[in-house]
Amino acid sequence: MYNSHGHGHFYSRSSSGEYGYGYDVGQAGRDFLNGGMGGEKQVTQQPLVTGTSVLGLKYADGIMLAADNLASYGSLARFKDIQRLYPLYSSSAAHPGQTSQSTAGAGVLSESAPNPSNSAKTESEVMADKESKEKDPKDEKKDEKKAQSRSSHTCLAVAGDMSDFQYLKKILEGVVTKERAQSTTDAHPALAPEQIYEYLSNVMYARRSKMNPLWNAIVLGGVKDGKSFLGYIDLLGTTYQAPTLATGFASHFAQPLLREAYEEREAAGKRGEKEGLLLSREEAEAVLDNCMKVLFYRDARSLNKYQIATITDAGIDISASRENQTEWKFAEGLRGYGPQKQ
Repeated sequence: MYNSHGHGHFYSRSSSGEYGYGYDVGQAGRDFLNGGMGGEKQVTQQPLVTGTSVLGLKYADGIMLAADNLASYGSLARFKDIQRLYPLYSSSAAHPGQTSQSTAGAGVLSESAPNPSNSAKTESEVMADKESKEKDPKDEKKDEKKAQSRSSHTCLAVAGDMSDFQYLKKILEGVVTKERAQSTTDAHPALAPEQIYEYLSNVMYARRSKMNPLWNAIVLGGVKDGKSFLGYIDLLGTTYQAPTLATGFASHFAQPLLREAYEEREAAGKRGEKEGLLLSREEAEAVLDNCMKVLFYRDARSLNKYQIATITDAGIDISASRENQTEWKFAEGLRGYGPQKQ
């Protein structure tokens, strides 16, 4: 319908703020650009593209995290190749490798072979070369040991809204970039997993306090100087630490399995039946495989395609996507709510 000026009108807002007959379609676009139908700023009321449960477990050499590769659009299994394990390399562990490469490059020419470039070198350059050749190997080992003592490795396993996960990755990349720049000096220590944990808990609580939370649940694992750390953070800023952690449905289905394996291994170690109190790498990996299999059976938003991150003092290793062997023949006899004969 058109007015006397020839402008199209379909639905208009009444004085009460409702939409009715005669509203200008162009106004809808302007309202949208202003942040809402009434110009007010809108925040996420419900996550759209989400990832389901993630797991965390302490073992003898460090931490293991597990998450599947599915991001669901509502109930639709939409994206099946999403990595929800995010490694943070906040340490200066790369510096020793750079030093060794430069040292190896300097020693290509043997001392007995004549170096044609010596004649073109200045006296200061010749003295510098002499000092580098006469450097005590013990000093090199000390430098490498000092750099390794600053090593720190942290990894996140994230459930919940994937767009908020992308936002978290963006702000964490900024923190890590700043940290790497500062760690070029000997006086600046590496960022520990506990510090990243505290930072994220403050970010999540601040957003919750503004009534605009980041819709995520995070399991953070890390190792620094041989000390393992495993913690949980959710959209309300709630935090706690435990040797076994799980989010979402996994807190009901997988957490009992994780605790049972952890406590049985601890008891066996105390009895002297096995060495140490913590699971070995093979045992921990087998437990996580079993948990992911159970979740695939029970959780409608899960996928039989997942990755496991292993965090140790040597670094972070994220496996390729893997699958479990499943068995569905038992479902042939199911009718309604239980096994019934046809």
